[in-house]
Amino acid sequence: MLKVIAVDDEPSALSDIADRIRGDDRLRLVGTALSAVEALEIIPQRKPQALFLDVQMAGMSGLELAQATKDLKVVIVSAYSSHALDAFEVDAIDYLLKPINQSRFQEAVNRLVKAVDLEAALIRARPSRADSSTTLVTAGRDRQLIPAQDIIAVLADGDYAQIIPANGRSMLSGLSLKQIEASLLGEPFLRLDRSTLINLSRLKSFRTVDRVKMRLFCDGLDGSMLIGRKAATTLRNHLAAGLKGKTPE
Repeated sequence: MLKVIAVDDEPSALSDIADRIRGDDRLRLVGTALSAVEALEIIPQRKPQALFLDVQMAGMSGLELAQATKDLKVVIVSAYSSHALDAFEVDAIDYLLKPINQSRFQEAVNRLVKAVDLEAALIRARPSRADSSTTLVTAGRDRQLIPAQDIIAVLADGDYAQIIPANGRSMLSGLSLKQIEASLLGEPFLRLDRSTLINLSRLKSFRTVDRVKMRLFCDGLDGSMLIGRKAATTLRNHLAAGLKGKTPE
């Protein structure tokens, strides 16, 4: 069961969403809050995995709360459709309009469960760091060998490839993406599409963006990396394959 907290400054609306959460055996309501500030106070103690929250609230808004709790999944519940674009800016799993339709609520829960399961699969299936193999990087006349374990991603750049190293600026390699992929000998590297190769051992978490794209958060990467539909689908399928035959923790 996923642990969730409901947040809404209208008591009747809070009671409604709380009852729906209690009625779904995939969810466990671990707290409710009548303001974003109150939610911030109880989150460290209750340790939820997701928030169902309103947007317009006195003081701190729901969107500000979502930005302050980026490690948590978010489902927006609002009386206004005008905040939908803002919701996707904070990588909300779904956007429910009040009064809540029960079938739409169940659809949102389906998406939430799937997102959490995929991240759990990532943690279970994350391979060990790459071995001691290296790849060639050029910088003008200089040549540099980069340990595979220090590579976060490799991106195609014409006939060559940009290497994104941990805690450093991207560098142009004298090799193509295909040549680098061959030299890295498979896991923990995964080819996502024609132009993207990632080191799964560096991947910490991800968030779906605009329903089809994905933002990746990696160890050693300042910020995040955005990937498109095809690459995101490849990663989801890879992680989903790891879920088969396994019982969720």
